[in-house]
Amino acid sequence: MIAQIHARELATGELAWRWIDHVTRGYGTDAEVTSIPDTTELWVVPVVNPDGVDIVASGGSRPLMQRKNANDTGASCPAPGYGVDLNRNSTFKWGGAGTSRCGETYQGTAAGSEPETRAVEAWFKQLFPDQRGPGDTEPAPVTTRGVMITVHSYGNLVMPPWGWTWNANPNASQLAALGGKMAASNGYTVVAEGDTTGTTDDFTHGNLGIASYTFEIGSGSGSCGGFFPQYSCVDSLFWPNNRGAFLTAAKAAKAPCAG
Repeated sequence: MIAQIHARELATGELAWRWIDHVTRGYGTDAEVTSIPDTTELWVVPVVNPDGVDIVASGGSRPLMQRKNANDTGASCPAPGYGVDLNRNSTFKWGGAGTSRCGETYQGTAAGSEPETRAVEAWFKQLFPDQRGPGDTEPAPVTTRGVMITVHSYGNLVMPPWGWTWNANPNASQLAALGGKMAASNGYTVVAEGDTTGTTDDFTHGNLGIASYTFEIGSGSGSCGGFFPQYSCVDSLFWPNNRGAFLTAAKAAKAPCAG
């Protein structure tokens, strides 16, 4: 699980911390929780974009709407306009969108140009072997292991790859099946991303075969909506809704494509 790759999506990092707390505090007392780390490695990065988060926090009680990282090289954009969108900078199918330096989806000067992107991709490669062939139509095999969730806001969605194309993913049925099981807990809609090149979940699934998903947390409006929901919404809504989805993902990690 990774979170807050987009700095302003404040609730996402909080959910990652809740997941860590749930597993560590429940181990040894909750049978369902205990069974997971006894059989499965769990890795969590609550904040992928720490420099961007610092920009958000610099606004104090009026947080800045920084989405991207803090790379201001060659940029003349007013804050919070500079930076690179780390969820458009991955090395799988990079390019084709976000070419304006001041745009919110600016993809960077090259695939994997940002240190955050390189660090996350190197980490995934250390954890997982390449489980999928090089062709776009080659499915990850039924023996594939691993589930990756990148937590974003907002939209109340569970989104499997692909983002780089609207063409069907060769593992579409398996990804949709697991997505449906997770959505049964949080009530979200399962829909493929489409039209988002250079994303983290396209990289983890496309390069390594991992069953990968973007969770879009919360609605677009209301006190529990948008990028800056009320803090109380984390415990009153987001965590209760997604706890079961995260448990489902962890229990499926040994064989997510097995059905």
